[in-house]
Amino acid sequence: MTHHLERPQMRALCERERIRRRRYGVCIDCGQPIGFGLLNACPTAKRCMRCQAVHERTHAVAPHATL
Repeated sequence: MTHHLERPQMRALCERERIRRRRYGVCIDCGQPIGFGLLNACPTAKRCMRCQAVHERTHAVAPHATL
């Protein structure tokens, strides 16, 4: 249970650091601004929509059987 509680706290610390460095709202991959709509929907977004789509395609995890 502790692991689930640590993730939001870690994200908050990472976001504070990005704000401190004036990198909040800037894509970590391409360096372009992240759209206001995306940041409004997901304030912790680290990638613009284009880079996030590429990231999801290249880092996708194959589903595992549950039985």
